[in-house]
Amino acid sequence: MKDNLLTIVVGLLLMIIIGSLVYLFIFSTNTNKTRLPLVEDCSLHLQACSSELPNGGKIIFEINPKQPNPTEVLYLTATFQQIEPQLVQVSFKGKTMNMGYLEYVKYALQKKDTMDKSILFSGKGGLSVCVSGLMEWIVLVNVKADGATYEVPFKLETIYNYK
Repeated sequence: MKDNLLTIVVGLLLMIIIGSLVYLFIFSTNTNKTRLPLVEDCSLHLQACSSELPNGGKIIFEINPKQPNPTEVLYLTATFQQIEPQLVQVSFKGKTMNMGYLEYVKYALQKKDTMDKSILFSGKGGLSVCVSGLMEWIVLVNVKADGATYEVPFKLETIYNYK
């Protein structure tokens, strides 16, 4: 009986240790991540916005529809100049309010073929409705290219009218 109990305890401890290591490996922060300053002079709910990347290159990011209702599907587009990313992900964070689970969701954009030489990634995303009606968001575009990760923050506002 003692041997069975000891085996169970050791097994549980090993599962906890292995689970913790897997969690740390999957969710650990990338030490090469460079967070760029918030793009202050542009609002995604009105127009496409751009940012220069530190090692050269440029990102132009756009969300459609313009002035989105938070219940609509968002179409996310990132166009790159002078850089070819391997991975592009988008996440949404509340500027003044924690939006819970949504802040951990990352929408992966897929590379699309274009007729010109531009490099385009696109995909769909979504937001949640805020009880205040007006919600200010920080849209974080994560770009992995050439062994580096850049996090480019943009501003977005959504308005939801309760009727």
